[in-house]
Amino acid sequence: MPKINQILLKKLQQTLNLKQAQVYNLVSDKARELMLPSYQAIIALAAENGINITKYASQDDLVAIRQARSSTFFPGSTEIVSTTKTSIKKPRFDAGFPDPFVDASVANSAHRNAELYPVVYLFENSVRNLVSVVMQSTFGDDWWEQKVSDKIKNNVQIRQSEEKQYSWHSQRGAYPIFYTDISDLRKIINTYNKQFKKVFGKIPRVEMWIEEIEKTRNILAHNNPVSKKDRDRLTVFARDWSELCKNVFNEVC
Repeated sequence: MPKINQILLKKLQQTLNLKQAQVYNLVSDKARELMLPSYQAIIALAAENGINITKYASQDDLVAIRQARSSTFFPGSTEIVSTTKTSIKKPRFDAGFPDPFVDASVANSAHRNAELYPVVYLFENSVRNLVSVVMQSTFGDDWWEQKVSDKIKNNVQIRQSEEKQYSWHSQRGAYPIFYTDISDLRKIINTYNKQFKKVFGKIPRVEMWIEEIEKTRNILAHNNPVSKKDRDRLTVFARDWSELCKNVFNEVC
């Protein structure tokens, strides 16, 4: 079986600004998604990220990728990007929400963003829970009152007070940390760098994951489209965080 094209691998590293191992993870995901061998999955991934695949894909490769695409079509997606000018399958549009001020492109962005929401939801709540466990085990049950900055606590109190005015509406949670933003959690980790370093190892690496995911989270929260490059980056960093949590779970719990 042919091997993964190393030139495409390097181009994806440069385009996505990721390490080789992270790109391999994306290729594996794409291979599972399209049920293709890795050497064809990397071609599909490269095409999706705007890399010219003319020199690296045979006609048989393109046919196999197009067929895989058509069998895994979902709302908001399109046919495989080809190196030649061909007709692109028109994305589906949810006719159940007619609105003259939004067209099919807006609806398709909504579908694609919806796929990212569970990733961000799980990530943010995982960070909250891990921060709570580390702070409680290090400083005791009163860690929130004793160790969190007044600025973060004041912001949380404002959010809690505003929420009480709408008692009929869903609430964020029973504990103050559920009223924090991801940036607040990052500040807590920074403040107690020494304690979290025992868990995370390299703090700057974790800070980068949180910061990059926060950027995408903010775009989602304001209902704007997320680019393919940022979608892939979110997936990689969220997976890296998840792997870290698996490794440290028994140590902190």
